[in-house]
Amino acid sequence: MLPRLDGQDVWRALARFPPRTGHGGDTLRPGDLRLAPPQAREELALLFGLAEDLGTWPWQLLMVIFFLAPKGLDADRAIGLLSMVIRVWAKIRRALVRAWSREQSGHWGRALQGSSALRIAMMRACWVEANLELKQEVAMALVDIEGFFDHIPLLGLWARAVRMRYPVRVLALSFALYVCPRLIKWNGW
Repeated sequence: MLPRLDGQDVWRALARFPPRTGHGGDTLRPGDLRLAPPQAREELALLFGLAEDLGTWPWQLLMVIFFLAPKGLDADRAIGLLSMVIRVWAKIRRALVRAWSREQSGHWGRALQGSSALRIAMMRACWVEANLELKQEVAMALVDIEGFFDHIPLLGLWARAVRMRYPVRVLALSFALYVCPRLIKWNGW
């Protein structure tokens, strides 16, 4: 059972968004919700509790709007905008998920916080260059896993997460976002 949320939880989550955070798919910004009266934040906390109890979001929130941002000359990167309401809930439940993650894996199975794929790639490229300069033989394999997450069977992922004691109510609401409708905005449309 998840701890119940209240307006203070909502307020603390809103305070953790950087000041220049953009709007969500619902056109709300964190600052808009910070300006709401305390009773509205209490009602938002009640909405979160109801969604967690039912295991689904209200249908009005279940839309991810994707914008295509240029990624080089020959590709676009899809950037998804979730509802700000859902982003606030995720910010609140983030500590719970991070605690679960820390309990589940050793150092070998966890991404390093603050690390990035680019940083690791640059470090490996430097290692190759250094070894080549020292006339050492070097072999390196690079694997492009673009689309990797699109091929994970969701039912298998669900079963595995439940076996590993992932918080089921958080899992249900998160899964709803993976299967909800998507709208692609392109070139102003």
